[in-house]
Amino acid sequence: MAKATKMRPSRSRAKGNRREAATRSSSRKSAASAEDTAAESLPKRVWRRVPGFCKGLSEFAKGVFPVAALVILLMLGWRLMGNTIAIDPISVPKDLADRGYTPVIAANRLRDKLLEFEKDARKAFSDSRKAALIGSRQGTSARPVSDIELPADPAYELDGDRPAIEVPSTGLSLNTVVDLIRQWFGWEQHRISGDVQLQDDVLQLRLRFDGHQVYASDRGVAKNSPDEMFTQARIEFLKATRPHIVLLAESDLLIVLETADQAIARALDPENPDQMPIELVSKVFAALRYRLNQLAETDTQEVLDRAEKIFARLPEGDENVVWWNTFKGNIYRGQKRYSESIRALNKALEQAPVAPTLSFLSFTQRGKTYLEVGKFDLAVSDLTEAIHLDPNSALAYNNRGVALAQGASMQEAPRATETLSRAIADFTEAIRLDPQHLLAYTNRGRAYFAKGEYARAASDQSEAIQLDPKYTGAYVKRGEALLATRQFGLAMADFNAAIDLNRTTDNANRDPDANAFRGYARFIESDFSAAASDLMESVKIQTRGYPTVWLYLAQMRSGNANATTELAINRHKLSSLGQTKWPYPVVEFFADHAFTPEALLAAAGTDNERCEAHFYIGERYLLQSTPSEASRWLKAAETSCPRGYIESAGAEAELKRLADEEALRPTSAPATD
Repeated sequence: MAKATKMRPSRSRAKGNRREAATRSSSRKSAASAEDTAAESLPKRVWRRVPGFCKGLSEFAKGVFPVAALVILLMLGWRLMGNTIAIDPISVPKDLADRGYTPVIAANRLRDKLLEFEKDARKAFSDSRKAALIGSRQGTSARPVSDIELPADPAYELDGDRPAIEVPSTGLSLNTVVDLIRQWFGWEQHRISGDVQLQDDVLQLRLRFDGHQVYASDRGVAKNSPDEMFTQARIEFLKATRPHIVLLAESDLLIVLETADQAIARALDPENPDQMPIELVSKVFAALRYRLNQLAETDTQEVLDRAEKIFARLPEGDENVVWWNTFKGNIYRGQKRYSESIRALNKALEQAPVAPTLSFLSFTQRGKTYLEVGKFDLAVSDLTEAIHLDPNSALAYNNRGVALAQGASMQEAPRATETLSRAIADFTEAIRLDPQHLLAYTNRGRAYFAKGEYARAASDQSEAIQLDPKYTGAYVKRGEALLATRQFGLAMADFNAAIDLNRTTDNANRDPDANAFRGYARFIESDFSAAASDLMESVKIQTRGYPTVWLYLAQMRSGNANATTELAINRHKLSSLGQTKWPYPVVEFFADHAFTPEALLAAAGTDNERCEAHFYIGERYLLQSTPSEASRWLKAAETSCPRGYIESAGAEAELKRLADEEALRPTSAPATD
């Protein structure tokens, strides 16, 4: 029997078996790996591939495209540093998508509507702030606006705005890595999402911010007008996400305050799941401060009370609270509530270490309040502190110059002259710091006028007119300087120009001096009827002492039977307005014949007021047809009054008229035997 032989597999078959076994083993490992991978979270899966990303990027950089690798790294840094808000595609009904209004299109429309609204709001803020700063520099606006800034907001970003870049051999996109790094470090990007529902042929929109619903339309739009959804939604959506933009755009100040109050309450409430991002709080207060700067002194107390409640939400030492006290002080000063103004500003200055940048404004506003109540030394002291805080502020030097100049008006020579020289030095420094400072020129011109340097006074007013050819006050003051040098024709031309400008200005901003000084000039030139007409117009614009007196004199000299009645009416107005200081005693002197010349001289408190009293006593003697007594008093006025005083020019004119009348009187014929 033959012996059995053991069969051996061929080499090729053995190799095939080994490959099959290896394949089965690999499949088992792949299945196990798939199960493990499915159990892993997305961040872990991505993180496991980051080394591969870095290795792939490194190999890519070593290869043919090193510049492209550098670009990717730069884009990675740019994407990480970028401050954006993502707008996800907005879910839309199939009917809408079939007509081409896809989720991506809807997201685009939302962004367009938001940007359109925000652009208009920020432009209004920029234009108004620029005008306010110019007005503050020129002195036509005194609000504390220079500290208001409104930083830019994060840009809106659509999915299509992010370049889809994938590093070869890594399987990871640049956007995936950016999102992962942001998540890891807590830099998660804010996201806007939403959906559109179609119900009964009406489109309804819902919008979410970081997963929280912040808007649901209360009324739909026709399905043929889908863009209208986003127009309706943008204001309410922005109230929840960027309330400061709504504050800039809303015209009703009470709605502004309500929106700000709700936003700040939401931001400061840690229990609120829809809490506004805390970084928006500073922007809300910046926008609120900007809008409050538009508050008129005539606005209701309700506005101030509501604003007070908003700022009361903040701790006492917060910079916004310091600003609010400074702002209140300014508003109260405009309302002539001087005690409340000083109290608010004192409170702001007590917190000066908290907000030193606002101390400048607080000292400035308190100094101006002291200035208005006639406490010139305190005003100079506060405004000096303001200069110490900001030595480069032209406004501060101008304000201190005004305080010094007004204080000089209450002083006797030579101290008054010294004080005026200090004021002129301050105005000159203001002009050096800001050559476009309109009021620094006109105020220096006034100080030169008070010193009797009339040519310099006229020159400074000319500079002011060059800066602003529509500034009525500069024409009046230059005309006054020309009148002091008895250049009546040129002075009259300036008064005419000022009155022409008045005609183009609303009544609240008309300059009463324009008509008053033309009235004085016409009186001096013996045109009493025309003088009375001008002075009547001045008194209508604003009832004041000197125009009231000269109106009475012009009416009496022109034979107006209503002169006494008009004087009595204006006397009552002045008294009710509290204008009982000089020259109010002059008004009483003409209204009450029991008021003696001696009493008028006693009421005059300074040498300059006494010189004016001489003129008005002479005028009363003229009205009483007592030329010799009138001449005596008018000569005293001519001698004692500065040439810039209208009473000086008036006395010269009256004495000339008396001399002319005397020359026209027939002389007595010599006696004959």
